[in-house]
Amino acid sequence: LAQEQKAVKPDTVRDVLNDLDALLHASAVRGYPQNLLRRDGWILEDPVLVRLFDRLMSQGTPLGDHVQGRLYRGVVTGLNEAFVVDRATRDALVEADPRSAEILRPWLRGRDIKRWYAKEDGLFLIQLQNSGDADATNSWAEARDEAEARRIFAMIYPAVHDHLSTFEERLRPRADQGRFWWELRACAYYASFERPKIVWGNLAVESKFASDCSQAYISAPANSLIEPAPWLIAILNSSLLNFLYPKLTVARGGSFQEFKIAYIQTAPIMTPDGEAQKKLDSLASALLNQALTPKETDALEAEMDDIVFHIYGVTPRDSKLVLAWLRERREALGIKDLH
Repeated sequence: LAQEQKAVKPDTVRDVLNDLDALLHASAVRGYPQNLLRRDGWILEDPVLVRLFDRLMSQGTPLGDHVQGRLYRGVVTGLNEAFVVDRATRDALVEADPRSAEILRPWLRGRDIKRWYAKEDGLFLIQLQNSGDADATNSWAEARDEAEARRIFAMIYPAVHDHLSTFEERLRPRADQGRFWWELRACAYYASFERPKIVWGNLAVESKFASDCSQAYISAPANSLIEPAPWLIAILNSSLLNFLYPKLTVARGGSFQEFKIAYIQTAPIMTPDGEAQKKLDSLASALLNQALTPKETDALEAEMDDIVFHIYGVTPRDSKLVLAWLRERREALGIKDLH
């Protein structure tokens, strides 16, 4: 009807349906592979790109296996208002009791994580590990009851104890807590946050993986990958992987993708040879410079993309199709700046 500029009315619709065979013939997609009409859903995209997606997913090693499971969700405090403090409060706690510094860690939220780098906003986590964790070193871990544990806690960290006590009524009923109300929930990987890592927010229109060596703890639902190979962030932020992510992740709020660990851990990772590793390391290091202009960033990322396409065996023809697909997607979603 639209092609013939006819109004959608009962009579015109009836006319079209009466000649349905002709309509289907005119609308047919010639040569569409039948194996793309799958039981788990039809893939109605360019068959060349669908075949490329399938080939890419069949090579390399899934991300989760490649990093041997070192993918971790951020911390859930149950009450950020109590456990996350600004710099002024942090300094006041340390001034009142210098030992407070032992349990105050830099804190990153999803909004602080940009593409390539994380930009701290002067926030700190009161990192009081659950005394029930296997690796806990809290001095009150062996206390017989809460009253004894609290006396020890107040003696060792008096300023932090006084600060958290003002939130006690709200901290006690929370589900996310440790053995005692002033502790964080049980977690087997707190120490991992203090190692070099890749961090990323849960929602993004395209990948925003960043390097972090600040020993910062990450706020859920942001995530981290601990002790990555230096070149890995270049692959994760590449155009080729951004071609794959929309098919691996779940759409949220229109243009956003949910970069949940469960979704992206299947992304295929190819290990570059020595020379390609050096080049990607160098480019990734250069892209960490927050003073780069958009033009400089685009040039470095284009060089990086060429290397990644080569690593994955993508032909120049197919790489052009991938880049064109990404441009069309960005235009359709109104994406102007990824950085």
